[in-house]
Amino acid sequence: FKLRNLEYRRYWSSASQIFEFVRVWYMYKTLTLTYLTKALYCILITTAQTHQVA
Repeated sequence: FKLRNLEYRRYWSSASQIFEFVRVWYMYKTLTLTYLTKALYCILITTAQTHQVA
């Protein structure tokens, strides 16, 4: 019983580590996506303004 409990604990530890990694990766991906979208939007606005002036 003790051995099984130890195995379960080890499995849970690795599972939580994987979950944490996925969570951080997803968060990072979302932030990158948001940043890229904002950057593209700014570039588009700047380009449009430049063309309007010229």
